[in-house]
Amino acid sequence: MLISSVFALLTAPLSRAELLNIFQWPLLLTIAGILFVVRPVAIYLSTIGGGFPLAERGFIGWIAPH
Repeated sequence: MLISSVFALLTAPLSRAELLNIFQWPLLLTIAGILFVVRPVAIYLSTIGGGFPLAERGFIGWIAPH
């Protein structure tokens, strides 16, 4: 849902100044944390016992099914 809103904001007719007001460092760090920490850890934990090798778990965490 969060990522969907990012794409909606990026395609909206907003000026550069408006986008810079929306995307401040706390928001960018939150989005990065969700994309690169929370989602891969959730995928890793959900595939425990599934017989997936570590490389496949990493790949699934990277593409993260929605």
